[in-house]
Amino acid sequence: MQNGFARRRVVLTIPRNPPPTGNAVYRLHWAQLRQLKEMWNAEVSVAAMLAGRPRFKRARISMRLYYRDRRKRDLDNIMAGPVKVLLDGLRYAKVIPDDDMATIDLAEPKVYRDKYDPRVEIEIEALPDEGEDAK
Repeated sequence: MQNGFARRRVVLTIPRNPPPTGNAVYRLHWAQLRQLKEMWNAEVSVAAMLAGRPRFKRARISMRLYYRDRRKRDLDNIMAGPVKVLLDGLRYAKVIPDDDMATIDLAEPKVYRDKYDPRVEIEIEALPDEGEDAK
């Protein structure tokens, strides 16, 4: 506990290949995009349920994406695809109230290769509310 503020941290793990990058998402038909978003909303909701249904007013969010292959992925496409879909899923699951800059501090996502265990790890750490001191 720091000056009355207890840091709380949760890691949500989703055991499947991460969402497609921005370029792939932009090429999807609108119905396929809707299915993709619904599927990831459900995946994030289940991961949140398994983690005890955490709720954060403000949070620092870090994402680790483990793909099966070694393909290079651009940061802008990671932000436009997987990160957006996963943040929307966190909002849908009510883990965070919104995904605006006043609510979250988003760390640069990390991309790794794990041929045998592709997954998504979302680390969420509570930040103090605007009026609280976090020193």
